[in-house]
Amino acid sequence: MKTALISLCSMLLFGVSMSQEKKPLPTYSIQQCRVDTQEWTLPDPAPTPGHVIIVNGQNRLVPITTAHAPIPKLLDRIYEMTICENVDADFQRQFSTYSTMIGLYKEEHHSRYVAFLLKHNLHEQFIKEDAIANE
Repeated sequence: MKTALISLCSMLLFGVSMSQEKKPLPTYSIQQCRVDTQEWTLPDPAPTPGHVIIVNGQNRLVPITTAHAPIPKLLDRIYEMTICENVDADFQRQFSTYSTMIGLYKEEHHSRYVAFLLKHNLHEQFIKEDAIANE
């Protein structure tokens, strides 16, 4: 009985310490969503090819490639835009800005993976292992 009580107390303490170590996920306001969307886009017309979206009533351009945004930053942007879809749902329904940016960032993420596989001659290995895994 004493061992069971000690085990139970240890589990409870471990659970409390684990929950305290987790950082809360970031939250975003409508204002922050729109400011970041504006910051990550260019005025239209811009001297670079890209996709036109509407941000704060203005046509803005999302460049085809996202310079100066390494993969972790792209993933952060995808996460933020996913949250913004819900936080700023009326704007999303009207203009599809956040879902468009999510799609474009996911495309960029995918393109970089493929480029890496090709650059390091890993594409054939990937194809073989994928075929085996999905038989």
